[in-house]
Amino acid sequence: MPSNPYRLPLIATFFLIIWVMGFHVSMLGLGAISHYDEFLTLDRSTSFAAQNDWWNTYTAHEVNFNKPPLQYWISGWLIEQGVDLTIALRAPSFMFGGLTLIGAGLFAFALFPKLPWTVPVTVLFVASSDRFWGAATMALLDVGSLFFLTMTFATIHLALRAPLWWYAVALSIGLGALQKAPIAFGFAMIYLVSLGLTGRWHGHRFRTFISNRHFLASLALALVLVSSWHLLQFIQHGSTALQQAVGREIVGRLAPSSASGQVRDLREVLSHMFGAEGAVRLFGLIAAFWLPFRLRRYDLLPIPLVMLFYAVGISFSDGFISHRYTLLFTTMTAVMLAGAILAFSWSMQARILTVLLVSLFSGGPTKPPSELELMRESYVAKQIEVLSSVAKTLDTERRLFVCNWHKKERFSPGNISYYGSSGQIFMQVRDVHDLPSVFRSGTTSSALEGLCRSEDLAILRPFITDLQILSRDDPYVHFYASVRELSD
Repeated sequence: MPSNPYRLPLIATFFLIIWVMGFHVSMLGLGAISHYDEFLTLDRSTSFAAQNDWWNTYTAHEVNFNKPPLQYWISGWLIEQGVDLTIALRAPSFMFGGLTLIGAGLFAFALFPKLPWTVPVTVLFVASSDRFWGAATMALLDVGSLFFLTMTFATIHLALRAPLWWYAVALSIGLGALQKAPIAFGFAMIYLVSLGLTGRWHGHRFRTFISNRHFLASLALALVLVSSWHLLQFIQHGSTALQQAVGREIVGRLAPSSASGQVRDLREVLSHMFGAEGAVRLFGLIAAFWLPFRLRRYDLLPIPLVMLFYAVGISFSDGFISHRYTLLFTTMTAVMLAGAILAFSWSMQARILTVLLVSLFSGGPTKPPSELELMRESYVAKQIEVLSSVAKTLDTERRLFVCNWHKKERFSPGNISYYGSSGQIFMQVRDVHDLPSVFRSGTTSSALEGLCRSEDLAILRPFITDLQILSRDDPYVHFYASVRELSD
């Protein structure tokens, strides 16, 4: 009886995942959260218990519709169980990181069932990514999105061979929408349209899955799961929930510019796509476009077409597109590069050497703490110190007002909320040009308790009176003031 060709590759994959996860798990408790968005995770994860409400996500003590709750629920539950705060905030990302490595192996199996060694090689390439481990050890949502997208693509290919896998596609899409945004749903639509449009070359035409009852049932399930959180928010809060969650966060971020012109030129798009992992990611992108033709596997074409669609989309998108979004391509480029290397008619020694060189060129699968963003930056530590001091003496009769227009060292709203607000709603001004409209609108209380930089006081003087300095902690000033009456 012939031996199972996947036996050794799966054993190698298992020990590789155990090794890299075991190496990095001790880093979860090192340092403290520091990134701007990590403080939003802190604020939202602790708000469930603080507000005694697990069916709404809060930011700065107010219901917020920007992000769904799945990852915040996990961190919030861990905090309630007494887990160390930093570990509780980072643990979901780390969990999704381990699941992503497993998903990457499944993705390789789904794409290249006749090349069993693509499974451990793909996992090795993903684990060698600096950006991957950076995301997996921070209290951010990005690596969770990568996991659900990877599982969506992997299970789509499995479903083309065994239709019951369509339900796994629906589950990946639905849970992904509850974790960050319907990213997997959008990419899956692009993937399936690309698959149907190229069907003449590989046989998976639109009718092969549209006419399948399992596909149709799973599509309905996916739509229910994707819309469930938004529907709950709509029932509770009306159309405002949809306007913020869908209109601003999704459509507003991804819609083309109002002038219908190009927002980002080719250099900016390439810089965004390649980032700090330019060379390895470039090889992965080349492999993604080359491999379908090299192997005459045209069912692989949706992968490069998804990347191309994204690149074209961001070049015209009018909203903010973070460089962190390209983490989504980590498993795609890894699996295509692994397939390209193992598809070559090289000797086994040459393939092994190439795989090791790619991994080492990426920095290897184990990252020292110094290469990960685990330590708190000094200016953030200063902000927390000052905010904590403000919270101790915060006057409940006055509204906290924060000058927050210094971009390089801007307070995260989550930082202000958790450390400085004592559970009260506060006001922050992010653009100094907004000051006249803010003070004329009457949204500020007549008595303010302010936290600004020393140099900001001169900017505020036309709008405030009765200034009383409470304390100075360079460069910040904590003060009381009354709002000056302004003429229209």
